[in-house]
Amino acid sequence: MLQINDLHVAVADKKILNGIDIILIKDEIVEAIKTCFDPEIPVNIYELGLIYVIDVKPTGDVDIK
Repeated sequence: MLQINDLHVAVADKKILNGIDIILIKDEIVEAIKTCFDPEIPVNIYELGLIYVIDVKPTGDVDIK
């Protein structure tokens, strides 16, 4: 299973990411987020619509809102 820390390590070695890398990393982030469930109902926070933006920058920085 992918952990959030694994994502940081995976992109830490790269200086600039290309478009395909960014798409793949975003997909991995979504899969990791889908393992986080709301404590009151058995639905993950991604499917609940609590994640509005996942922005992976070419530098490897990620903003999640």
